[in-house]
Amino acid sequence: MRSGVASITRLGALLACLGVVASAWTAVPVPPEVEHSEPEVQARYMSQEADRSLEEKLKVGKQRYEQRKAFRSALVTNLRANAEQRMEFILGETEPAAAQDGTAKRTNWALVFCFFVAGAGGALLFCSRKKATEPA
Repeated sequence: MRSGVASITRLGALLACLGVVASAWTAVPVPPEVEHSEPEVQARYMSQEADRSLEEKLKVGKQRYEQRKAFRSALVTNLRANAEQRMEFILGETEPAAAQDGTAKRTNWALVFCFFVAGAGGALLFCSRKKATEPA
């Protein structure tokens, strides 16, 4: 049983290595004129392709870094402005944004009183019915 598992493991490792080699072989497209030339020319071509690929990756990486840096800078600026606005409001230096616009709503005290009376009346009705249903 143990030798069967070992042979399957070895076979899997061999197939994985072959897959890596095959994918590495086809990773860089080589033109036919370079493919059939001397090994030094092939090595120089592969070195140039590797350098070009590295430069492109560095360029893309730098662009992404700059984008993230700009986003974080904008986020920090926005958070700082919001924090300053909240601190001014908390300390009472400014009025709320709605009050500054003149669109602040005033409390309708008559409506508040009506809701209070309705709530109190509902509570009294509930208590009186509860007492009426209790056995004496």
